[in-house]
Amino acid sequence: MSSLLERARETLKIEIAGIQCLIDRLGSEFEETVNLLYRCNGKVILVGLGKSGLSSFNFLRNKNDVYLFDDNPNLKINKSIKKKTLNFEKLLKTKFDLIILSPG
Repeated sequence: MSSLLERARETLKIEIAGIQCLIDRLGSEFEETVNLLYRCNGKVILVGLGKSGLSSFNFLRNKNDVYLFDDNPNLKINKSIKKKTLNFEKLLKTKFDLIILSPG
């Protein structure tokens, strides 16, 4: 077996173990958080635009007025998302109903 296949299989095993840990840790906090996000009908700021931040943006944007902030000046995002991105000065001047800190 090639070293590439061995690395791929080992990587998949690690990812599976990580997901299994998440399954075991999933509790009422997850359900409460999803319900809070689903019930929110206001102005939301999402801080952090990694994978989970962009996923949260896609979940929330149909029901809320969602704005985005990330301190990475080299962040590459598409035009529709860029329109909703605030700079630090505007972030400080805006009142939000919900602040979400994306891990990362």
